[in-house]
Amino acid sequence: MRVYPAKQHFAQTAKNLGVSNGVIYVRGGETIVHPDSDTEYEFHQDSNFFYLSGVNEPGFAAAYDIASSTAIL
Repeated sequence: MRVYPAKQHFAQTAKNLGVSNGVIYVRGGETIVHPDSDTEYEFHQDSNFFYLSGVNEPGFAAAYDIASSTAIL
């Protein structure tokens, strides 16, 4: 099984932004329910979140501390 390079994607994003400290925080998509129904819309993950984290499930968020190079899901 291959490990998704989330930390490298966060580091490259920080480099592209030209920042060397701070936190990058991104939220993924949520499950949405049809109004007045118990049926869910088909889930689609936010593309930026998927690129940074590799997660294609609803309800997640990710943070990356640039200075310490620490990624948290």
